[in-house]
Amino acid sequence: MPTYRYRAVTESGQLRAGRTDALNLADLESRLAQLRLELIEAHARTKQSVFASRGAGVKPKDLITFCLHLAQVTRAGISLLEGLKDLVDQVEHPRFRVIIGAIVEAIQSGTRLADALAAYPRTFDHTFVALVRAGEQSGNIPQTLQKLAAALKWRDELRSSFKKLLIYPAFGLTIIGCVFLFLMIYLVPQLAGFIRTMSGGQLPMQTQILLGISGFLVNHWWLLLAVPGAVGVAVLLLLRFATEALRTDFDGLKLRIPLIGATLKKIALARFASTLGMLYASSIPVLSALDLSAGAAGNRVLTKAVMECKARIADGLTIAESFEQAELFPKLVVRMLRIGELTGELDKALENVSYFYDREIAESIEGLQAIVEPTLTVFMGSILGWLILSMLGPLYDTISKLKI
Repeated sequence: MPTYRYRAVTESGQLRAGRTDALNLADLESRLAQLRLELIEAHARTKQSVFASRGAGVKPKDLITFCLHLAQVTRAGISLLEGLKDLVDQVEHPRFRVIIGAIVEAIQSGTRLADALAAYPRTFDHTFVALVRAGEQSGNIPQTLQKLAAALKWRDELRSSFKKLLIYPAFGLTIIGCVFLFLMIYLVPQLAGFIRTMSGGQLPMQTQILLGISGFLVNHWWLLLAVPGAVGVAVLLLLRFATEALRTDFDGLKLRIPLIGATLKKIALARFASTLGMLYASSIPVLSALDLSAGAAGNRVLTKAVMECKARIADGLTIAESFEQAELFPKLVVRMLRIGELTGELDKALENVSYFYDREIAESIEGLQAIVEPTLTVFMGSILGWLILSMLGPLYDTISKLKI
């Protein structure tokens, strides 16, 4: 589908410019009409930058607003079509506005909501569409959308909490690196000659190491820019062209990172349990629910384990027995699955698993934050102490040898 750059005019006569996907000019004109815009001119672009397309992605808060708005209007007895039309004027994200306008057009032509959403897999994933389809079939679309909004909000809060955990050490290490480079590139070279003169050329090993590192950074400062850039490009290329097996190994490596790996595993398990519980509660068959929820974990190692469990269930094992054979899942998950099967309330059991891990994740993040702050302080103090000792040590030895 080509991307069009367009200029349009509003009903009040104001000019608007933007970019959106459309099948052809007629389709573009129809989509803009849903936004109450009249097309003036348009130019097709058949190629689009990967980075630009990623940047145009719909944010979680936009999806949350989408679900909450439709849940409220449908619960109030307003038709889904009218609710979508009202939402077009409220959404700020330009790309999402165009998508909603296209969904309105599809529903007006007789398409069901789930099928209209399925035309935009980058915005509405398979799990989202499956839950909406189940809600339409059961007549519980308001409750389904409310659950989707709650799940999306929970995931967004979880993502924000983990980002906060990483922001402090990233900021702290950046400050430490800048101070270290300033001292090594600017201050140490100015004092090097004075130290050598005062010490008579006989420097302790730690001072020689300090001066050697300083001289290397002064003469090869360009490596500080080239190496990180080359590593970044290499990682991007590796992630883009890596095989599925290599991507799975990389996800497994993330789960083994000291301190952070355990928290990442809890987040993946919580997301999987929450999604599977919603799908099962929507009367979606277990095998289909496992297929849809496997990718919700966001980790290929866990996804592979879930698909293996699905195959064992298809062969006749119970859900709890199949998950018990997968060593990746803790005993808590297996125990709750067994209780859910025995009581016939598997969705509630999975909600309990998600709640337990949600609490565990919060405690883990708080514990990691409590460890990171003093660790960075000690690390920075150690570097500064080594620098001071290496610089002032020779001077102190020289002064102590002087006879007055």
